[in-house]
Amino acid sequence: MRGDVNTFPIQVYGASRTEVPPQINVLATMILVVSVALLGAGTAWKAYRERG
Repeated sequence: MRGDVNTFPIQVYGASRTEVPPQINVLATMILVVSVALLGAGTAWKAYRERG
């Protein structure tokens, strides 16, 4: 086995040590907020329609 082999666990460990840009965190937060808002709006709309 050669010393320069990059196995999957080593690749994952190396990727986890790199810093994530703040823009990625902002994008993930926006996606989460929009998803939760759509879920809440859909649930409220369904409750409104079933009530009459």
